[in-house]
Amino acid sequence: MAISSEGIVRRDELVFMKAHQRKIPIVMLTSGGYLKKTARIIADSILNLNQKGLISKKQTFSRHNQMVRIL
Repeated sequence: MAISSEGIVRRDELVFMKAHQRKIPIVMLTSGGYLKKTARIIADSILNLNQKGLISKKQTFSRHNQMVRIL
């Protein structure tokens, strides 16, 4: 699949925007071991999502009557 780094950032933005509009939770995990170029693309995407207000540093949610804070 040939997708540009800008395309990856835009794809992530679109997915997170649609999930946010529908109130669908998303968990984003990275596994590490990336090349520098790939790590930069992932970082750019995360920064863009944060700038657009689609993710934040801290999120609190209730799970089985327990409050869980993600830092």
